[in-house]
This record gives sequence, C-alpha cells and structure tokens, in this order.
Amino acid sequence: TLFNQEGWMERIQASGNVTGRLKNAGGEDRLQSQRVEVEMEPGRNFARLLTANGNVSLDSQQRGDSRRLETQSLRLTMGHGRKRSDRRMELAESLAPATLEIRSGDDATRVRGERLAAQFDERNVVRELRGSNGIEIERRLPNRPAQVTSSRELAMKFSAAGEWTEFEQSGSVRFREGERNAQADRARMVRAADTITLTGSAAVSDSVSRTTAQSLTFQQRTGEIRAEGGVRTSYSSVERNSATNLAPLPAHLSSDQLLANRTAGRAVYSGHARLWQGDAVIEAASITLLRVEQRLEARENVLALLPQEASPA
Repeated sequence: TLFNQEGWMERIQASGNVTGRLKNAGGEDRLQSQRVEVEMEPGRNFARLLTANGNVSLDSQQRGDSRRLETQSLRLTMGHGRKRSDRRMELAESLAPATLEIRSGDDATRVRGERLAAQFDERNVVRELRGSNGIEIERRLPNRPAQVTSSRELAMKFSAAGEWTEFEQSGSVRFREGERNAQADRARMVRAADTITLTGSAAVSDSVSRTTAQSLTFQQRTGEIRAEGGVRTSYSSVERNSATNLAPLPAHLSSDQLLANRTAGRAVYSGHARLWQGDAVIEAASITLLRVEQRLEARENVLALLPQEASPA
C-alpha cells in the first residue's frame, strides 16, 4: 500500500490468487486474478480504478442467471458516491481478448472479442456490453443447432434485471447455423422472439441453394427463414425428384418475399414470383415449393411457358 504525505492511500497492490466481491441489486460480483492494483480517490480512500492482470475472471450471479468474464487483463472504473456503501462498478473493460459466458435457464450465450466493455447502472447491474474486433457470438438452445455470428463491432443491451435482451453486430457479419452460412453488413438478434435479422447485402447458402435479399430473418427455435426485398434463389444442382423438375438445368426463383422452413420442406415465394429453369418459365402472385410432396404450386395471375420435348419420329 502506498500512502500520500497527507496520510491517505494513493494505491493498493496485491498479488497471488487475489479475490474481491461486490454486491449488486440481485446478487454478487466476484473477481479473481493473479495481480490487482487499485488507484484511490485523492483524500478519500475510495477505490477509483482497479486493474487486474493474470487469469482474470469476473463472475456475476443475478436472480438465478450467471455471467462469467475471462481475460488476461481487466480494468474496472468505479462510480462516484458520498459513502463507501454507495460505491458501484461503472465500467468493466478488458485490456486483452476476452470471453463472456451468459447462462439463463436452457439458454447459453458465449461472446468473444479482442475488447469487451460493460457499462453498469446505479444499482450495479449491467445495462450494455460493447465489443470490437474479432467479435463472435455463439447461442445454444435445446434440440437446435448452435447459431454463431461474427463481426467487427457489437452492442448488446440488457434489461433492468440484468438479462440480455438484444444485440446488434456490424462490419463483415457472418452467420452459421448447421449447414447454413450467411453474410450481411449488419445483424440484430432479439432474444424474446428468438430471431436474428441480417440486413445489407444479405445472402444465405447451404448445400443445395443460395438466396439473396435485402433482409433475412432466422427463427432459431422453429428453423423458419423469412426473406424480404429483391429475393432471389438459385439452386446449385438438378434433382430429378424435386419440386423444380422442369428442365435438366438448375432452377432460379425471384420474388418480393420468401417464407421457408427446411424442417417442413416448404418454401413460399410471394409477390411477383417468378421461376425459370432452362427454357421453362412460371410467373404468379405466389409460387410454393413442397419438397416432401415433390410438388410446385403457382397461384393467382399464373403465366407459364413449359416447352415440350419433341416426340420421336
């Protein structure tokens, strides 16, 4: 401990499995690291800045939910308060690559980034998390493939109870769910709806097709996908027993909207729907592809050009 000439503490240093605790509105925050240095407010003996280095972990328990931040270097900025009991964490920011694990019931979310910074409210409850460079978010739900998104920037919002409610990512966004891979300029995940929406040059592909649109929305619990604005799908191969079997060439579709569910094997293209495959063309208000039934349905204002093979002489 370093004291000022006037008798108040300037700095506290500790090393070797250092542990600290801080109460919050719904539980407790627990800090562990190899080394800690605390800068004090001049003349007050109140902690102003805490820097932890070496195998740092910050655990938080709030109303049954848990968060764990791991990094090699962490800085905590303390908020002002007239009394020691009024002191709270204002900002927690990693000074090295960090991983944040968030668990709530059957919902598990992992956030990684070169830099992560969490802001806290007056009750010492986190209200926002920001990240930059090398951002990756992995979310897992029971009986569903994990959703993984990566980007350059992240902004995650939390409720008054300390639960994350939504996040936005930007900059070279990439998305992966099972064999689906997608990309866009921006992504927005809404936890209550279990949806993630990609916007800006959005595209998604799998083993058989590629779809582009102004926006793509994925529903994690149902596997549903919704595309809006300038929808275009191209199939990469020809399947003999498929709904699109009009010519021995890959099929292409375009429309204003698409609603599809791979589990149900159903895809509905609506609004100026058009399908072309070789010389065959179908236009309609909507075109529905049914994979299991191997059937194509066109409805309203249907125009079809279906060339027939020449009969042998």
